[in-house]
Amino acid sequence: DNYEDPKLFPLNILAPKGKTLEIQTVSPDCKWIFTYICYYEGLHKESLCKVGFIKISEEYPGIASPLVILDEYAQKTYFNACSFIEHPEYGSCFICSYDNGNKKETRLYKMSDVQKEIDRILLEKAKSALSEGK
Repeated sequence: DNYEDPKLFPLNILAPKGKTLEIQTVSPDCKWIFTYICYYEGLHKESLCKVGFIKISEEYPGIASPLVILDEYAQKTYFNACSFIEHPEYGSCFICSYDNGNKKETRLYKMSDVQKEIDRILLEKAKSALSEGK
């Protein structure tokens, strides 16, 4: 209903070269995406992933923000019972249980922190573009 002006955006173009995105969870308001970034190779030739977030908004070209990738490597089975929530103090957040066999914890990722990283990435790209134009 009410899809008067649908837009298509191939999110995989946001993935680093040689990697692919596997979208796992979309926030109820469709503004945030939690994704696996796949096909990293581990020390023992195992296939690993990283996780990341994308913001969907008209403020970005093609409606998708730059991909924010978390530093750690993971297997897909590490993240369970994941969901976006609205926290009374922190606003939009992503919560999940994390279990890698050694560490078991509940994780809360604040989308306000992810937004700061998106803003930092965009600022660096703008500075780079300006310095190349000189």
